Amino acid sequence: MRFTRLCLVLLIAAGLCLSGCRHLETGDTLREEQPSEQITIRFLNSWGGFDSNAEALKTIFQDFMEANPDIVIINDARFGDDFLPKLKTDFATGNAPDVFGIWPGSDMKALVEAGKAADLTDILDADPAWKERFNPEAWSYTTFDDRIYGLPVEIIYEALFVNQALFNSYGISIPRDYEQLKEAVVKFREHGVTPIAYNSNPEGTYIYQNITARLGGREGVESVSDGVVTGVSDCYVRAMRIMKELYDLEAFPRNAYSLSDRERNDLFLRQESPMIVQGSWFTSDLYNAHLENAVKIIPFPAIDESGDGYPLVYGLGCGTFFMSSQAQKDEQKRDASLRLLKALTSPEASLTLTSNSGFISNIDLSHYRDETNDLYDVGVGLINNADELVPPPDSIVDRIVWEQTIVPGFPDIFQKGEIGIQQVWKKAVLEMKQAR
Repeated sequence: MRFTRLCLVLLIAAGLCLSGCRHLETGDTLREEQPSEQITIRFLNSWGGFDSNAEALKTIFQDFMEANPDIVIINDARFGDDFLPKLKTDFATGNAPDVFGIWPGSDMKALVEAGKAADLTDILDADPAWKERFNPEAWSYTTFDDRIYGLPVEIIYEALFVNQALFNSYGISIPRDYEQLKEAVVKFREHGVTPIAYNSNPEGTYIYQNITARLGGREGVESVSDGVVTGVSDCYVRAMRIMKELYDLEAFPRNAYSLSDRERNDLFLRQESPMIVQGSWFTSDLYNAHLENAVKIIPFPAIDESGDGYPLVYGLGCGTFFMSSQAQKDEQKRDASLRLLKALTSPEASLTLTSNSGFISNIDLSHYRDETNDLYDVGVGLINNADELVPPPDSIVDRIVWEQTIVPGFPDIFQKGEIGIQQVWKKAVLEMKQAR
């Protein structure tokens, strides 16, 4: 009888134990823990899917959860054009992520002004060792009214990526100015090669942004609404005319309107196109495709000016991390979110992100590694040698206007020329005024 009672007690205890456990999804992983001891926090930025930082992010999260078994991370990172609509919808519906990443610009400013991002100033001031990890020059990008809201980790730049091997095989010189660029386009077309990997998506406009920066420099790009004729800075208009000229020279894929971002990148990675305008994050793809020794990264060719000086599109990327004010109001989520923010901004995390990539971290890594890779050094050199650093135009223009009016306007610009340019900017300027 006592044996029977003992068995019954053990069975009940086992049942209670099993019923008290559950599986919690953490992106691509599952963990089984006592729910009463766990805090679930959700993370969102653009490092999902095919993004070059996606695997590194998963590694950072896995290491973090092993070191912090009381925290479960739901990795909700989204790739490419899926990211920003998801972020905006979540905040608008009261489903804010606890920790998120977004590049500095109009969207980040709007979140701060709406009280959606947590003020981290006092937390950082109370933890000087943490604050001192960051290069102080980057605080200006995440500071509003003398208050710090974001943690600047990822430094980005945009430039022209050229396949040196393809240029050599066709006996074509790498362009240093716009006339040479047009000559290279014509020669590649004569050989049946698509010269520049481009698509009619927001990512495809990196070439337009680089032309705009080359024409206007920092002052022109930031003075977007100062134009006399169209209501927009002249460099934005002239850059569209150059895009039209390149289109007429057949510089772009004939199916550019239907190409996805991945397909556009693959044109370059499969060595079917010798040129693409991309950002520093693209260097991870070069390593994965074993092209790190075949590709050169150079400033976009000079247009008006001569000499070796150049402006460079530069800023912070989606590795600029924030805590939502919603998470800040919940004591448990606040603690868990701060622990995750410290992990994401740790030297160890930056070492993971910079491994076999050109990812440039704003965290001081000088005491943690002796060597860097070639593409990392190229990127640092481009930044250090630039005459001026220019913010990406799509961070200056209201992002909704950029993605819903300017980017979709390029097909009309290519077909209608000056009429299309005037129509696009007339609509864009009106929308920018309404967005203020």
